[in-house]
Amino acid sequence: MDHSPRQIRELANAFIVPLTDRLIASISLVFAMIAAIAGGFSAFYAWRAVGEAHTQAVASVEQTAIAREALFSQNRPWLKIVSITDTSISKYSDEIASVVKFNAHPVYKNLGSGLAQDVQFIAGIYVIGAGPNPKELCRNYAKHLHSDGDIVFPQETSNDGGYNTFQFTFEDLEKEANKVLTIEPRSELYLGVTGCLLYRGHGNSSVLISGFNGTIDLDKDASSKLNIPESKYLSPYSALFQGPRNPELKVHVHHMNYWAE
Repeated sequence: MDHSPRQIRELANAFIVPLTDRLIASISLVFAMIAAIAGGFSAFYAWRAVGEAHTQAVASVEQTAIAREALFSQNRPWLKIVSITDTSISKYSDEIASVVKFNAHPVYKNLGSGLAQDVQFIAGIYVIGAGPNPKELCRNYAKHLHSDGDIVFPQETSNDGGYNTFQFTFEDLEKEANKVLTIEPRSELYLGVTGCLLYRGHGNSSVLISGFNGTIDLDKDASSKLNIPESKYLSPYSALFQGPRNPELKVHVHHMNYWAE
């Protein structure tokens, strides 16, 4: 069947135009996909750049903190307890409870090169063998450090900590004594003391700790007050039981173990 030229053109257009449209659509889709991929790469590199910038910023902050800590460590105060004087123990009893008091006057020296401020001394007594961990005890005290303590300059020795009195319930000491006796029955129980020197360095809010733990024993005048022969040993714990009502017994602290952090 023969077609006229007009029909041939119409048939060609009917075939070529959709093909061209599809080709154009395909090319547009390819370019759109390329643009999307390029956009994805751009977003990825932008995200990585942001991540790297954040990592660098964190590293910079950490390096600055490390440098600041190193500088502070070189110029920080270091307090050491030189001696504990005027130490005594006493027990006061009434109808409600019995309270044990420990009195002490600390002398301390700043061995470091920085100013020590907010200096405070806190002590706790315990029955040896059942007492708390000394460092943990001081760390707990450090959580409540006030900002109105003593100031000690570098290489200065201070006794401005004053005459300190610390109170404890005798019932708590009895509980500790019972723990010790449950493990090992004995005729004497011994008292120990933990001393905590808490302070801050200038420009640093962290609480620094210098501590010690040691053994408490009666002085000779305390033994005389209780009419105890010099040949007989009596521990402070037993003395609190056997002494007169509300006695104040002079004691001394020995076998002291010092530490700092």
